[in-house]
Amino acid sequence: MNMTTIIVIVIVLVVLVALGIALKLAQNRKRDRQREQAAGLRQEATAHVADHAKSEAAAREKAADAERARAEAERLEAEAAERQRALDVDRARHEDTLREADRLDPDVDTRHPDYTPGAGAPTEATATEPTTRGSTTTGTTTTGTTTGDATTAAAPSARPVHDPATDPATDPTDPAQPRPVNEEPGTHRA
Repeated sequence: MNMTTIIVIVIVLVVLVALGIALKLAQNRKRDRQREQAAGLRQEATAHVADHAKSEAAAREKAADAERARAEAERLEAEAAERQRALDVDRARHEDTLREADRLDPDVDTRHPDYTPGAGAPTEATATEPTTRGSTTTGTTTTGTTTGDATTAAAPSARPVHDPATDPATDPTDPAQPRPVNEEPGTHRA
């Protein structure tokens, strides 16, 4: 072989080695850049993990607050329901007391259609009997002169007429039950 061939072969080998070294350096730089990118992504992910942990803790805290608020709302609702029940019981007792007072009051007809507990709805007798001077009373009208300026009693249509047939009778023979003015004790209703 001649010298030029050997020089050409050596030059080609040197070029090939230089290319190999250049490729190796390029690969190393690429790997270094990839390592740097991976490290940056890991740092970001780590920062996000810390943010996620904070967000998760905040979410758990809000869920706990919501649960406490639900429990408080349920407690308040139960308390309100209990107070409403107590109020209903008090109202019922009050009405029972008024009904008992009205039942005992001989001037109140508890079976009258306009009766309301405690309002003291008058019986037919007290509603239609005016105080008179020198006159006679028959039925629901009065003849003669009353102590006021009017010359007759209230019109019969001013109050509904007491109808024993439509009144709910619990026990018609019970002497404690109020009776209409014109009914005799001991008589039975039809």
